[in-house]
Amino acid sequence: MTLTTTVRTRRRWLLLLLALGSTVGLLAGVVWTLTLLGESLATVLVLLAYLGAHAAGLRAWYGSLRERRGVVGASADELTLDGRRLLRREDIGHAFVLKDGGRTFVRFGRLLQPIDVEVDDDGAALFEVLRLDPKQSLARQALGFRSWRRSLAVGALNTAGPIGALVALGALAFRAHVVPIGWLGVAAVLTYGWMIAAALHEIVTLEVGSDGITIRHWIGRRRFIPFSAVEGAALRNADLEIRLRSGEVVTMHSAAARKNRRGGALLKDGHKAPDALLERIETQLAAHRASTLEAAAFERRGRSAEEWLASVSAAVDTRASFRTSATPPDVLWRIVEDTAVPPTARAGAAAALRGDLDDDGRQRLRDLAGACAGERLRVALVSVADDSDLHASFDPLDDEAAPKRAALRRHA
Repeated sequence: MTLTTTVRTRRRWLLLLLALGSTVGLLAGVVWTLTLLGESLATVLVLLAYLGAHAAGLRAWYGSLRERRGVVGASADELTLDGRRLLRREDIGHAFVLKDGGRTFVRFGRLLQPIDVEVDDDGAALFEVLRLDPKQSLARQALGFRSWRRSLAVGALNTAGPIGALVALGALAFRAHVVPIGWLGVAAVLTYGWMIAAALHEIVTLEVGSDGITIRHWIGRRRFIPFSAVEGAALRNADLEIRLRSGEVVTMHSAAARKNRRGGALLKDGHKAPDALLERIETQLAAHRASTLEAAAFERRGRSAEEWLASVSAAVDTRASFRTSATPPDVLWRIVEDTAVPPTARAGAAAALRGDLDDDGRQRLRDLAGACAGERLRVALVSVADDSDLHASFDPLDDEAAPKRAALRRHA
């Protein structure tokens, strides 16, 4: 797919300059404090000037966009401009439609460097070519762990504590001459490392897939939450809350969303990304619930193999009565691939797909069978893929194993 349009990007050199200035400024501030030379109004003025320059730089980096017009090419692997790669498909964390000054863009999100492509419509063609619809892609976004307010408190504690200890150590070294200067240098390096590690630990990458939500800490643990365990999700100011059926509430935040909903100065459209992420969660959660309801129609429920397979055939018969509608193939595939539904529902949905399977579909089914731990389900899926007799392979299959395992766990 190609189109002649405008592409907006941010200036990478300005971001690198900001990162360098931030690091140098922080180190200079620590050294200034440790040497206790800043006991005057000049110290406060220099600090305010540094913070002001840093905020102005952030505003310039975010708001001063570079526009280029050319031929944009989109494929399943990459996005290009005039034949040169803009970004790889695997680097796109999320994408959403953005309205700005009467113009419409599709924003392709990646860490710190999003790319905007101007479109005349809703960008559906770009989403389809790049495989960014919910059925084929993960939505991925970096967020802050915990709520906005708790994150501020934890960040202040992780910063003020080590710096306070370092300043006290500096006083002992320079004023009381109790601590060797060499120890102070080691302590400064350790303090700076601790602050960076603590800050990175508070950043998570939230991934929304077809089966659930994964929360990955940049440093530390990883947690997967299946949609079967999710009650709902909501945005409350800067906080994204995921409510679980157990009663637990998992909270993350986007600082940009908090500022921008109030017309903030730095990130005027930053709330769009959390909004798009919430929309993806709600879409996938609704699809999961729909597939769970649909799955019940394909369960065996104590029937003979003949009755079960006849019922499955009726569920996908396009000539069904006006009271029932045929189940579409994409819903059937979702049921077959959903490990949370009963095995007989997965096998029944696979049998319902039998008449629509091409070579790729048969291989896809064999791959799913190879990932099954249960032998009976594996044999049933393979029999569908091989177009062999289903009665012999489906007759031994039932859902009794799951209750038995649950009973064993209760009595363990």
